[in-house]
Amino acid sequence: MKALRANVPELKTKHVRHDEIVLTKAPQFGPAWQFGGWTTNQVLVDAECRYYLENLDRDRGESQNARYPGLVKVELDGAISQVTYTLGSEGISTAVYRNDEDLRRVIPFGERRRMERDRDAAAVKQKIGELWDRLWNRLKG
Repeated sequence: MKALRANVPELKTKHVRHDEIVLTKAPQFGPAWQFGGWTTNQVLVDAECRYYLENLDRDRGESQNARYPGLVKVELDGAISQVTYTLGSEGISTAVYRNDEDLRRVIPFGERRRMERDRDAAAVKQKIGELWDRLWNRLKG
């Protein structure tokens, strides 16, 4: 660890708060109520934390946006977070947002992440329902 730190002049801890990430822990019990261990959502929490940590290292820099007349081809470089094309009474225009988003036109990042998690949870719930139905039908007949 010292060799790694020698190459880095100063390491600081950055605290990032995401209240929507919650670690749950529930006891498991056997048929005779004997303790069988714990079940957690640690894998899901780790994946969510990893997602946010991997995006922390991106240098967001100062946000900028620009509007161009007509349709302009924009090369995506990672810092460009949104490109919108508008057709209106004054013609066609291209808007480019670097390190920023036009929140009047798109759903904010936090809300998009919540929607992704909800969609994933709904898919898991549906799969569990299908498995439960198959099991129930097998037990009945």
